[in-house]
Amino acid sequence: MNPVGNPPQRGGAWNGIANYARFLLTMVVQFALTPFIIERIGQADFGLWTLTFSVVGFLGLLDGGLTTGSVKFVAECRGSGDVARRNRIISALAAAYLVMAAVAVAVVFGLSFVYGRLFGIPAEQTAKAVAVLWLIATRSVILALPLGLFYGILFGERRLSVVYVVQSLSAVLYGIAVGIGLKAEGSVVLLAWLNLGAMLFEYGAYVLLAFRLVPDLRIAPHRADAATLKEVAAFSGSQLLVNVAALVRLRTDPILVQVLLSTSSVALYGIALRISESVFLLLKQGINVLAPTFAERHGASDTENVRAVFLRSSRSVLAFAVVLCVPLCLMAREIVSLWVGPTFAPASPVLIVLLAAMALAVPAQVAGLVLAMTGQHAFSARAQVVGMVLNLGASIVLAPLVGLTGVALGTLTATVAVDLGWVLPVALRAQGLSLGRYAARVVTPSLVAGAVQAAITVGLRTAYPPESLPMIAVLAVPGAMAFGVTFIALLPSDERTGLTHGMARRLRKPSSTD
Repeated sequence: MNPVGNPPQRGGAWNGIANYARFLLTMVVQFALTPFIIERIGQADFGLWTLTFSVVGFLGLLDGGLTTGSVKFVAECRGSGDVARRNRIISALAAAYLVMAAVAVAVVFGLSFVYGRLFGIPAEQTAKAVAVLWLIATRSVILALPLGLFYGILFGERRLSVVYVVQSLSAVLYGIAVGIGLKAEGSVVLLAWLNLGAMLFEYGAYVLLAFRLVPDLRIAPHRADAATLKEVAAFSGSQLLVNVAALVRLRTDPILVQVLLSTSSVALYGIALRISESVFLLLKQGINVLAPTFAERHGASDTENVRAVFLRSSRSVLAFAVVLCVPLCLMAREIVSLWVGPTFAPASPVLIVLLAAMALAVPAQVAGLVLAMTGQHAFSARAQVVGMVLNLGASIVLAPLVGLTGVALGTLTATVAVDLGWVLPVALRAQGLSLGRYAARVVTPSLVAGAVQAAITVGLRTAYPPESLPMIAVLAVPGAMAFGVTFIALLPSDERTGLTHGMARRLRKPSSTD
């Protein structure tokens, strides 16, 4: 039965392809824009841009984890056909988001009076900094909170491909607008206005599409149901802790750099952070799709399959992380210098440390996900909070001793101690796996293959010093191919046979239709 006239469920494969295509397009636009933006607004204003986004990012916590809850409950109501309950939930959320947006306005208003003094911004730059603060806060929180509800509605209604198309169009239009606008006037304030305009296009499209595509959608915030909101908030509580911890671990580093070092250092750190975050988010696209698989098989009490998927997926994402990070680490200085200029070369050690932390965190991300989807979400939330505190403490201690790299080492310290030293062992025990079996099945293939890849990449870089970004990509290919061959050779025989047979079938398929 297809309740309330909803369209048939879209294919998961198509949604996955659309998601990766959207993500890669966005990364290409950001990659192309970053050196252009730095050239037009200058290194100091780019540091201000990075700092303000980090500060405003904390206001996103006003979401309270409700977005995850809205997606869940809208999807449940779609399956049950209970339109009335869905509209009650959406109305309650709309009321909550309007209140949160008002709180955000009050916070930004107060912050604007002390923003320059709080972060040591020169007096002559304060007015500009406050203008950027208001524009980014409006774009990321004040308008994004209430309008973001419509994103959650579309996501819960499984209109994923529509969302990805809108995000792709927004990224392209933003890139064009920045290219034209900053060429005429190199201003960080103009950049903030253009960023706000792109957001209004994207979220305005969500509003229009939600009312057009979602059957019988009715929103009446004044009729908000307190009991319904309480139900959603109860589910979202643990997610809020996870969001807080993740945000602190991602966004406090530039703030610490500003407080402990300088705005120019923020720009250096921002470049390293942008590259490492892009790689991490690329890997997260594959990790996120595992959630329904773990939840479904756990609901069916299929413990053996949960364990098998956990092992295979952990090995796959770790392999992907290693094959990406080896050339990025080995040619970090060349990548940074050729991308944004030699003045940013001091960011390369920071990039190496952040990439190491990211690669180590990837298998722990799968471990945390399997715990969350099998009834141990509260533990995952607690572990993230501990990691957040350790990250902050280690960064504050190490920054005066090591400088800019010390802040990145704080992130690495938290990853090793919490993600690998705590979350992963708990997940292994929950799945009935020994550390030895996990190491042999998951870690060893990537470590051995990564060593082979590194040796080849170092040899090629030494023989042919890269002089352009395309040349770096070319030099990385042989090592990546060697990684693939070595990795497949180290797989268990049954999985290696299944993989090679599957590849052979795909290669034969086109010829059979000739």
